[in-house]
Amino acid sequence: MIKPKGSISPKVDKNEPINIPEIPAGFEVGEVRTLKAVRDSDMGVFLDAGTGNTSEDILLHKQQQITSVQVGDTVAVYLYLDPKKRLAASMRLPRLKVGEVGPGKLMGVTKAGGFVDIGAERGIFLPYREMRGKPKIGSTIWIKPYKDKSGRLAVTMNVDEDMVKNSLPAEVQPGQEVTVLIWRDGDL
Repeated sequence: MIKPKGSISPKVDKNEPINIPEIPAGFEVGEVRTLKAVRDSDMGVFLDAGTGNTSEDILLHKQQQITSVQVGDTVAVYLYLDPKKRLAASMRLPRLKVGEVGPGKLMGVTKAGGFVDIGAERGIFLPYREMRGKPKIGSTIWIKPYKDKSGRLAVTMNVDEDMVKNSLPAEVQPGQEVTVLIWRDGDL
């Protein structure tokens, strides 16, 4: 970016709190909930947040519906923050929950990091600092979802401790055929 002469860059106070969006009590970004459709909209249906305040109800956009949802229907949805940091819902449920380890496909890489497909409505952000090695777009990588400082769902490839903790000791006889899972490159 080219700055005009004499322009001043804004100072960022690292001690300033991060603006985390208001989320109705009892709800968390990245969770799967079963909610009831309470009213129609041109954009989709609103799901009851149970607060008694219709402005806190959660939009299930038509594009996030796998099947048509009518007022009165109860649906399982994945909760995420839309680009305007509002709580939104999708019927496309992720294969992994926060803290679980599993495979995801690297969809793309930007200047900020990558995006991984875990079955949710959108790719989940993989910051560069959470990458291990240089994964290729389209490759399957082992990841663990977590919530970042702003409350958004992100993933990390730092899963070594989890993989070791979840591994079982092998009781194998010489010559026995085994199935193995390789989660990262390294010396054998």
